[in-house]
Amino acid sequence: MKMRIARLRQIKSHRAFVTEHFRTVEDAAFEWGRHHPVICDTLDRVLTGEIRRLIINIPPGYTKTLLGTIMLAARIMAINPNARILHSSASNALVHQNSQQVKDIIKAERFQRHFPMSFRRDALSKWELAEGGEFYAVPSMGGVTGMRAGRKPEFDGQITGAMLLDDMNKAQDADAKIAAPTGAQLKAMNTRYSSTFQSRLFPAATTPVVLIQQRLDYMDLSGYLLSGGSNEKWHHLCLPVEIIDGWEPDGSWTHAIPIDHDLEPGPLWEFAHTAEQIDLLRSPESVFAAQYMQKPLEGGGLIFRPEHFSEYRDLPNLVYRKIFADTAQKANETNDWTVFQCWGKGTDGKARILDQLRMRLEAPDLVTQAKAFWARHKAMDSTAMGTLRAFAVEDKVSGTGLIQTLKRDGIPVEAIQRAKDKVTRAHDVVASFASGLVLHPRASEAPWVPAWRAELLSFPQGAYDDQCDPTFDAVAEMVGGGASILDVL
Repeated sequence: MKMRIARLRQIKSHRAFVTEHFRTVEDAAFEWGRHHPVICDTLDRVLTGEIRRLIINIPPGYTKTLLGTIMLAARIMAINPNARILHSSASNALVHQNSQQVKDIIKAERFQRHFPMSFRRDALSKWELAEGGEFYAVPSMGGVTGMRAGRKPEFDGQITGAMLLDDMNKAQDADAKIAAPTGAQLKAMNTRYSSTFQSRLFPAATTPVVLIQQRLDYMDLSGYLLSGGSNEKWHHLCLPVEIIDGWEPDGSWTHAIPIDHDLEPGPLWEFAHTAEQIDLLRSPESVFAAQYMQKPLEGGGLIFRPEHFSEYRDLPNLVYRKIFADTAQKANETNDWTVFQCWGKGTDGKARILDQLRMRLEAPDLVTQAKAFWARHKAMDSTAMGTLRAFAVEDKVSGTGLIQTLKRDGIPVEAIQRAKDKVTRAHDVVASFASGLVLHPRASEAPWVPAWRAELLSFPQGAYDDQCDPTFDAVAEMVGGGASILDVL
């Protein structure tokens, strides 16, 4: 009875399966982090048929291959030893190593006593079970002729195999894109998925695909699929190295079904990286944004560069402060953001962004949040912090109504009329950034900073530029690089 209960528990729970069989891989207990149950619960949904297409983005070294390839493949065979699995990765050595570890688990006594089965063919690139199961291991650019993932199910909900894809892009592919703007390696992998791997599913409707990947580029295979490259919707579990309140993966993906993880802010897995260690990873910005935060810079480096950004730790006396706003183009536009930024000009002549609020707001919430932001910063008026002078808002669309309302309530407002296009304004202020005249707080003290930096770094090719507009206005006024707001009123 105990054996039967243990067997059923492993079939139903990835957590139970990993706990039982990890000692075959390492002669030690598995070091569970808070992200592991999230991954395991998501993979359980794959094996029950609830999720057919899954992308997991997570930093390197966070056991994604162990949970999402090795243990998952072994568990599928435990559930159905007639299953057919196709596994691929960019590295030929890695797929063979993964293949061997799946076999080691199946051959181990602890697996055999629960799920007895034997091998009919035992090779690295392809092995078969006497019970009919097949496992193919092939590099992402290798031949897959004659290989299939899945079989026709005998009953609804039966798992008959899977396509398990693990880091299909090489890190140097992203580097190659910098030297070759066409991104030949990235494009080749994306084309290969649609032309080759997608056709290896049988049947396509019921055979799941699991792609686990550290992000490398905005249009790596994950980005390609999430933006509709395969014309399929993909469940998307995105786990950055640091959980930040208010942070979210790119909202521009048209074919993503986000999976909420409900993890509290802080390091994703302190066993791997503490907060102090995460700070050491932040440079270069492009690598940190992609491989660790799972949010590559789209078109990064066209105008602003990582070396243009400087932190401040202590504030000097401020001459004055001002709030700069960018409101959504439409009050009820669900895909656009409203941004309020508080900036201060120091006695040293430098501009510092002090605080930011970025939300999707509809009236009257727009007015409510604007008043609250003003009140919070107005209360800080002092000799050291200077006076909060005004609320600067672009006199356009929803901003026009906000200007009128704030004026009626006695809040000093400056209406902005932007005469230049955004790209010109960016070029006007980039020298101020590069010369160290623009400073921002540490990300550990202001969780909105990484997203703000990432948007500037991706401008003008990024999905959004709502944080850029008020930044350009503030820098142009406080340290030069464009006409003062007062000059265009």
